[in-house]
Amino acid sequence: GLVVIAAATWCEGEAAQTESQNIFYKFFANNTIVWLTEGSTTPDNCSWYNATNLTEAGVEFDTGYKNLDNQCGESTRSFNFGENDTMFSISAEVGFANFYSMVYSNVTCAVVRGVLWDQRNENKSKSCEATDAEQLPWFPTESCCYANDTNQIKNSTTGKWFESVSILEPGQYYCSDIGYTIYVNESVKDTVPKECIDKYEELKGGEK
Repeated sequence: GLVVIAAATWCEGEAAQTESQNIFYKFFANNTIVWLTEGSTTPDNCSWYNATNLTEAGVEFDTGYKNLDNQCGESTRSFNFGENDTMFSISAEVGFANFYSMVYSNVTCAVVRGVLWDQRNENKSKSCEATDAEQLPWFPTESCCYANDTNQIKNSTTGKWFESVSILEPGQYYCSDIGYTIYVNESVKDTVPKECIDKYEELKGGEK
């Protein structure tokens, strides 16, 4: 299935971390419900994750979000744990992938770097640096796009993955967008800890 394809692409040639090693597993094991925010903003009542199934392979959440009518909605999301303290989620319908790394954490909060990869027919970002690697880097240093115009890109594991999971025609570009989010537990929902705010602002300040 799709998750198998994604996991094989992400972890190919590497041994999977055990549940006790992955920092996302440890954080969600201690914080079943987390609220999502940015900077010092108090999380709104719509932005939360509730871990309903946590295993060594990944986690399933009931999630809250704000819909187009500015009302709270709920959905279910699943994530897989990857190498080097990462987690990722996949969408087969439109061919995009989200990758996450936890750049800071303590008992009550964490700062998470997220990268969205998708296919586009125009490049409004800068071009990614050329690479000879078989797999394009899931965590680029800045938001950028690869032009889907060479055999090296098309035949990379990343390019093959996009082609295999998307119901759309292959896009002219494979593009990434980088963002940062703070996760906080119930005890500090109304006052985001300063150490997480400082790390978030540091990362946002250095964002390209």
